[in-house]
Amino acid sequence: MVSDKEELDEERDSAMAVVDLLCSLRRQLGNVADCRDQTRLAELQSRLVLLQDAAWQVQDERRAALIQDMIDAARDALVGVEWKTNLPSVEAIRAAETG
Repeated sequence: MVSDKEELDEERDSAMAVVDLLCSLRRQLGNVADCRDQTRLAELQSRLVLLQDAAWQVQDERRAALIQDMIDAARDALVGVEWKTNLPSVEAIRAAETG
């Protein structure tokens, strides 16, 4: 039987993994946009759309909105209107997890 503490630890570890993933995607998005790599931008945008779909499935509106900002930034970079959209900061990503 799993204790309440073990369940909380698992939830915290899962949330941290998502935070780390989003921070990594944010960093990659910035690097790829600076290099103007259209193929990688499209790949990152696709990954972000999948993550946003997952966030909506679990009704995580805060995370879905954060990911939408990243999707918008990727779209802007793809069409050549770089950084019209604000790319969420690492602090904003972490804050979205703690609510």
